[in-house]
Amino acid sequence: GVCLGLSEVLQSASKTQLTDHMTALLPAVKLGLSDASEDVRETAGESFDILFRMAGADVTSDIVPQLLSELETDPYALAGLKEVLSKQPRILPTVLPKLAAAPMTSFRARALAALADVVKGALHAHLGVLLAALLPAMSVEDEEEMLAARSAAEAISLAVEEPGVHLLLGELQRGVADTDASVRAGAVALAGLFCKGTKLDVEEHTPGLLSMCIGLFVDNDERVVKAAWTATGEVTGTILKEDLPNFTKYVRQGINEVKDRAKRKLARGQPVLVPGLCLPKSLSPLLPIYLQGVLVGSSSEVRESAAEGIGELVEVTSEDSVKPFVVQITGPLIRVIGDKFPWQAVPGAVAWKAAGGAGRCRLQAGGKSLKPFLPQLQTTFMKCLQDGAPTVRRRAAFALGLLMQLQPRVDPVVNDLLAGIASAEGGVRSAMVHALRGTLENAGRAIGAPVMERVGATMGGLLSEEDEDMRVGAARTLGRYASLVEPAEVASVLQMVSKCPAMPDHRLANAMAMASMVNHAAEATCPDSANLDTIVASIKKHFTYVVAAPTVNFVNIDNTAASGPFLEAILFIIAPCLINSTECLMTLTIETSSKGTVDATDRQGTVDAADHQGTVDAADHQGT
Repeated sequence: GVCLGLSEVLQSASKTQLTDHMTALLPAVKLGLSDASEDVRETAGESFDILFRMAGADVTSDIVPQLLSELETDPYALAGLKEVLSKQPRILPTVLPKLAAAPMTSFRARALAALADVVKGALHAHLGVLLAALLPAMSVEDEEEMLAARSAAEAISLAVEEPGVHLLLGELQRGVADTDASVRAGAVALAGLFCKGTKLDVEEHTPGLLSMCIGLFVDNDERVVKAAWTATGEVTGTILKEDLPNFTKYVRQGINEVKDRAKRKLARGQPVLVPGLCLPKSLSPLLPIYLQGVLVGSSSEVRESAAEGIGELVEVTSEDSVKPFVVQITGPLIRVIGDKFPWQAVPGAVAWKAAGGAGRCRLQAGGKSLKPFLPQLQTTFMKCLQDGAPTVRRRAAFALGLLMQLQPRVDPVVNDLLAGIASAEGGVRSAMVHALRGTLENAGRAIGAPVMERVGATMGGLLSEEDEDMRVGAARTLGRYASLVEPAEVASVLQMVSKCPAMPDHRLANAMAMASMVNHAAEATCPDSANLDTIVASIKKHFTYVVAAPTVNFVNIDNTAASGPFLEAILFIIAPCLINSTECLMTLTIETSSKGTVDATDRQGTVDAADHQGTVDAADHQGT
């Protein structure tokens, strides 16, 4: 009643009258603001508002500091401060220096959380000050202080209104770029809390938030990585299921960026893994975006991009983290390769098992889980070998080879491929040869001797094919074949490929086959004197075709189609021979020295293949 009466008097008094009695009025209003009754505090707040409009800063300087000083002793001081700020948010700058001072305490953090919902839009101009104090405190070891700071930061972010969203996100962007790991962890955690709790429409900011979160997947601090992963799930959780495919390209961009950054930290040749994708259940925030894109993407481009994205995601994820998702991934990919979608969606789907550098380890990671899908995958890949799109055929061939690691009975697959090679035409036939090579590479030891004999005979026959892809594929496949069969079979094939047919293309195919055999089965080809003699004799025969003229212009090799490719293949043969046998080197140098100097390049870069003393001289005119 007293407060109501006081409020009525103040509303009726003039500014002069209020000024004359200010010393008596202020203590009464202060007492009302700290009263235990909510009605009394509310009425006192109205009185404060009247006095503030009449006397301005003098009222603030007398009442607000007292309320702040009593926050830790008077249980109702904070409630009174909320009443004051609800009536006059403009006095917030007077309150913040006390509450946002560093280091943040749990009490002041709770006070900020309580006041955030009252001042709302007035916070926008002070977000930098508030978050600078709260973000580091969100990662402190003291659990009470950490939780209080987290709650305060969340309350402040949720109090932000539509015009202030860009200001909040700007502060978070600065936070994730901070040199202090605790600030980065706090900033990315707050980004997730904001997305999870806000009622504002932030869809237009989602790509930036995803980029922000994924970008910290390779942070040097484990706390930051875990916070970024959690925040990513909270961001993607706000996206409607039907809208998930729209964010495929943003996720792919983010993953590729962190992959490049992770790669720069590693020595050359080391596998690239993203720390944020090596956590338990690490694929759960991002995989739904890709799977929805694969299944219900609005266009073939979206489906293809989503399928490719799965391959990229798996490539940089640890084996243990992939295992729980193998079945979840495989089903949609098998479906998308089927007839329900255009071929454009297929390459990425097939690429999942053949993602660059990751195919083998991913099959090992999900081997047992994939076994139920083995018949479907095998049928699907065999079908894709006959697809009209070269990209699909190429990736299906690679994927089928990898899949054979899980196949206990490889002979039927090899027989099917050999039958297809015999009956198919064009690119389909070439794809089957490539698939056969992959099968030999991944499961060659499981192939029976009779079937392997058919492989050698078929590949040898393809070296004289008109189609260049067939000849190259057969030559490379023979190298894998040589690494799996007995020495007698190797010698037999060497005798066949050591011949120098009249047609240049066929000679080149034989040279490439010999090079591939030496490369993949050096122990079976070089140490044995008979095989070594065969190789050396073949090289000499090829040289008689190559060195048809005194000089060969190596700089303009495109203009020397009759000799350049042979020399290139022969050099490929010579290199492993020299590594394995000095006898081969001696034989070659003696034979070439007797024919005199062979100048392999013109004055643009001279290389003497053999001088008069029979030595190999790789020096140019400058002697380098």
